[in-house]
Amino acid sequence: MAAPQHMTVYFDDEPGVGVNAYFEFGAQYFRSFHELRVFCDIELGGFVEFVEITDANYPTLKAQGVFDVI
Repeated sequence: MAAPQHMTVYFDDEPGVGVNAYFEFGAQYFRSFHELRVFCDIELGGFVEFVEITDANYPTLKAQGVFDVI
């Protein structure tokens, strides 16, 4: 049996607003981090690494093309 696929999900959590998540297949908005986690468990099998987007890592992530999916 093949090993489950691992996916990195980049997200920015805006308290009181919601969570923007960036997947290799596109971007999606969630009302909360909990909603994002449930989506990943159901739709992606839970094999996910979450990386929070911060002011410090944003330039590096942008240079890596993380946001090119949108």
